[in-house]
Amino acid sequence: MLSKSEKHNTNVDFAALLQHEEQHAIATQEHAEPVKSSYAPAKRLKKKPNTSHAEVPPQKQDGSSCTQMAATPPVVYKSLWDSYNELYSIQFGNGDYFPVAQRTKLQPDEHSLCIVKRFSGVNVEEHIHAIQRIKHQQFVQAQKLFSVQNDLFVAFEFMPVSLAEVEGNPLLDDLQLASILGQIVNVLLYLEKNSLGHGQLIPSNILIDIHGNVKLWGQEFLHNDFNLKETLRSLAVITMRLIQGYAKEGGRIGLDMPGRCPLGFDFLSALEQMTSIEDLYKHPLLQQHWNKERLVGLVSLVVIWCDRGFKVPPTR
Repeated sequence: MLSKSEKHNTNVDFAALLQHEEQHAIATQEHAEPVKSSYAPAKRLKKKPNTSHAEVPPQKQDGSSCTQMAATPPVVYKSLWDSYNELYSIQFGNGDYFPVAQRTKLQPDEHSLCIVKRFSGVNVEEHIHAIQRIKHQQFVQAQKLFSVQNDLFVAFEFMPVSLAEVEGNPLLDDLQLASILGQIVNVLLYLEKNSLGHGQLIPSNILIDIHGNVKLWGQEFLHNDFNLKETLRSLAVITMRLIQGYAKEGGRIGLDMPGRCPLGFDFLSALEQMTSIEDLYKHPLLQQHWNKERLVGLVSLVVIWCDRGFKVPPTR
């Protein structure tokens, strides 16, 4: 561990990294606790008053058809840092910082960037099982698992922002809200059908990539008990925070300015009457065209308009 005097600051061209990752994805036609970094990450500044905004072709409103089997990564018993170089750290919402790393040897069929998360303690085996059991396209994918002694390091696919960076965005409208919530409800349908609950269904555990894909993170918080009431309550809080930047206190559901997203307000009003996630899928808001292309624009503006502080670690 380096002392503060040994650490140094530099500028990271975050936009260039995103552009590289996007070009790489096109070229290949693809598709707890944070890691203790070797440096003290600079605090990422929050978005300024006028911040971001985000669309994809229409999708069939059928949760079963959206399920995609993903390859289960095996556990490799060596250090992750033999294969990756740490670039900087990233924070979602007001949560922990996680290192962003790049492969030392780039492969033509693999993405180069990843977000690293470390697990340790007696529950490591449970975390491995939770990560490996999920095979759905709208979970943040684990690319590699590395085990060293009692620590598990997981390289997750790189995604630049979470819903915590999008919430309260003045440019968010019903169309973008439908694109976000539609994808969330799709993965909730998967959880309901498999009797799985997510103990931390919050904006900072829902990430968005540079192609407008919204994915659920935090597989370590999954448990074998899907509670519809708790899930709908979490979804209501997420929806309120997306539209107006905050949720009402005391468990109340509603908007102070319902005219801002009329369909979103109607969606909130209908949540308490839903008897299943499948019924929720039929709501008019989720029948809108899922416009991920506009979500791409939203993510780009969040990245550009947010002031972010980064520190690059010394060479390992």
